[in-house]
Amino acid sequence: MQKGILKGTSKLVTILFIVFSFNANAQDIVKIRNQNFTSYFSKSQHIPALVVYSLTPDMFNCIKMKGEHGITLATDPQLPDVTALKDDYNNSLFDNAQMMAADENTCDKDAYIESFYFTNVMPMPKNLYKELWEKLHEKEVVKAKKFKKVKVFAGTVGRNWVIGRDNNVIVPEWCWKVIYIPKIGRAS
Repeated sequence: MQKGILKGTSKLVTILFIVFSFNANAQDIVKIRNQNFTSYFSKSQHIPALVVYSLTPDMFNCIKMKGEHGITLATDPQLPDVTALKDDYNNSLFDNAQMMAADENTCDKDAYIESFYFTNVMPMPKNLYKELWEKLHEKEVVKAKKFKKVKVFAGTVGRNWVIGRDNNVIVPEWCWKVIYIPKIGRAS
């Protein structure tokens, strides 16, 4: 049993190592801890290179939603100089894809608001967001309900386009997610 867990963990660590090796300058990456997620944000690309979070049913399965409707994307107060990106995302042809979905934070008002920080957002083509990314969010919720806890690693790699008033927000070439299930020691 431990051998299987080690193999799964080793694969995950290898994937994360490869992803971070694509990001040229390690000093460019800033670690930002919010209530329900940790973002490794690229100051030069203005997107998260990696977002890590655990998901449990009590984060989204509450009787009354505590998150507010009408919240919009916002500057992360922990990194205001490089996350004031609202004007850059306005009028772009891309969706504002959250790495950790707001719907996964509905039982806590502050966590819900934080999910709209630019340290949790990347630009993504609309068809990719609607067809695949949202389905991954749904899969995370299903797995969290079934196994009581999952750990999610979501990241970006490469440079496909650039958006923004000053052309400073990278649209990644690839985005990915790994859903790790601690109970069975397996990733999907």
